Amino acid sequence: MIETRVTAVDPSSGGAPTETFHSAGLVIYPDLTRMSDWVVTNIGLQNGSLGFEDKTTVNDNSVLTLYTIGQELSGSLRLCVVDDVITVFTRLDADPVWTERNSFTHAFGSAVGAGVMINDYLAGSAEVEGQFDYVRFQSVDSVEDCRG
Repeated sequence: MIETRVTAVDPSSGGAPTETFHSAGLVIYPDLTRMSDWVVTNIGLQNGSLGFEDKTTVNDNSVLTLYTIGQELSGSLRLCVVDDVITVFTRLDADPVWTERNSFTHAFGSAVGAGVMINDYLAGSAEVEGQFDYVRFQSVDSVEDCRG
């Protein structure tokens, strides 16, 4: 499992990102020999609204899901890997429990990549900054270990 708490901001104003798909979060590459496959979860300005995004990509073809969250700029994110399944969890600061979002099956190789990501899709004139409070890796036996 990889977990973080992150705030996505426009560095010039310190407020919310101002351009679509400016966000920050986590990424897993299930097989470093196939950099065309990955899973992300992030928080920021998605398609016109602040929200969470999760996305699975196989052979550079992506399927994304967006979750509107109101005016929050910060949240906690988890990517939980059990066998060949990556499960996405999110939590806003005021939420007492994690929300399980999506699960994606991927073929894993012998070398896996995981870390933080910044999304500056369509790279307009504004910038986006991810302010990560922590990044934590933890070994888990089941997806149940990620729910608590």
